[in-house]
Amino acid sequence: MLEKGMLRKVLGSIREEETGGWRKLHNKKLHDLQYSLIIMYVIVLRRIKWIGLVSHMTESRNSYSVLVAEHEGK
Repeated sequence: MLEKGMLRKVLGSIREEETGGWRKLHNKKLHDLQYSLIIMYVIVLRRIKWIGLVSHMTESRNSYSVLVAEHEGK
């Protein structure tokens, strides 16, 4: 996990709507953002793993046909 100082540098400051000024993110907000970034990372890794598994399936499997299908329309 990233320490709060490093995460604060990566995410930068936020603009307050009331005053229009800039301020640092509070520790609570940093904590929430850190865990949401971890969750997004896990989701991306699981999708990549799924694509790897499906790419080795035969063409008759439904999962494979969903992965390689060319969709028509909107």
